[in-house]
Amino acid sequence: MNAAHMQYPDFANPELLDKIPLSARTILDVGCAQGALGADYLRRNPTCRVLGIEMDEEAAAHARQRLTDVFVGDVEKPPMPV
Repeated sequence: MNAAHMQYPDFANPELLDKIPLSARTILDVGCAQGALGADYLRRNPTCRVLGIEMDEEAAAHARQRLTDVFVGDVEKPPMPV
């Protein structure tokens, strides 16, 4: 098991998932970890665009397999993703 898998649980918070409207066209998941929330949401709304931002490269690599796009970096430091 790699460090990212030990650091981040790989499941979506069901209460948070239920609060995202099914009509969403784009979602920004800051701190997306391995992309579990976005992946679960995409199963509900496959036409949505889910963008993730994650500081951990290993977790982001896993999230890239699940989300529309993932940026690796710290949202509190430049450069911001475009």
